[in-house]
Amino acid sequence: MRHLIAFMDAIGVDSFSVAGSSYGALIAGLVYFAVPERVEKLILVGSSSVFDTDEKYRAGLKRTYGNAAATFSNPDLASCRRRMNTLVNDPASVPDELLLMQLTHYANPDCVAFYLTGNRNRVDAEDAIGHRILDRLEEIDIPTLVITGQQDPVTDWQHTAVETKRIAGARSVLIDHCGHLPYLEQPHEFNDVVTEFTGGPRRAEDLLLSNVHAFDIKVWDAALGRFADVGHDVEDSDDNPIGDFHQNERDNTIYGPSGTPVKRVFDTWHPNVEVDDGATPPNTDSDPPFDLRFDEDSDPITPPVPKPLRAIQITIRYLDVSSDQLRQVTLQMSLLPDE
Repeated sequence: MRHLIAFMDAIGVDSFSVAGSSYGALIAGLVYFAVPERVEKLILVGSSSVFDTDEKYRAGLKRTYGNAAATFSNPDLASCRRRMNTLVNDPASVPDELLLMQLTHYANPDCVAFYLTGNRNRVDAEDAIGHRILDRLEEIDIPTLVITGQQDPVTDWQHTAVETKRIAGARSVLIDHCGHLPYLEQPHEFNDVVTEFTGGPRRAEDLLLSNVHAFDIKVWDAALGRFADVGHDVEDSDDNPIGDFHQNERDNTIYGPSGTPVKRVFDTWHPNVEVDDGATPPNTDSDPPFDLRFDEDSDPITPPVPKPLRAIQITIRYLDVSSDQLRQVTLQMSLLPDE
């Protein structure tokens, strides 16, 4: 906890939201109580360490310790897989890459020794378990989101839902077909819930930079095979125009007469959009949604030629006042639907 707060100090972040899963949720809660004036929102995921009584929590610690100790004694892919399978609803949700990461971690004897010693002491202790926040839930007065998997073998979702009511205004979310690791097992639902809670997708103002020296937007030109300016003039070795967004390939001339200055206007749309194209009955799967193009006399041209906007690239060059250096950041966003 102190390390996390020191890290935020080191990078100059005064206020932040904090999230944690399982024992990490307890750490998140402890961070809040250490610096409540700096924490804006709190997210607690699958955490018996936050909501269980000492007695129930200690019993869970014993099971977790035994499971982990057995894996640490002779770690391999199979033993790591067996351990993870006890935590998730669907073993197929655990990628091999995660198991390899665990093996790398277990290869460090200091890390294993620290875990075993620390948790052995907590399991064997007869006194109340320290560093808990169960008796302080009513003191949490910031927006709080609690997420639990309905098939979580570690955390009782019904008990969690009851205890969550002690946090004023807290939102409790139950994810079905999900065990102890919702961000791994049901990532789309988890991300949607967290994104909504934290204020929606990243907003434009988050990207605003002062002292901007240059700003450029390009689109993905599939025929060209790279990002390019809308209405570019790229040609091949024989001086033939190439690219979907070449100035000579402009879709819709109703925006103005021919000529290079006005040939940078294209009808584009998100490739996953559905619209009513005016047919009877309505066809909501029209592709493209702009079912008519127009010539220079405003007469319709058929058939339409799809030209979806697949991705954009934004490049910003700005003066970093902290170092008095020019810096450049490039952001790329795919608009293709998930496959």
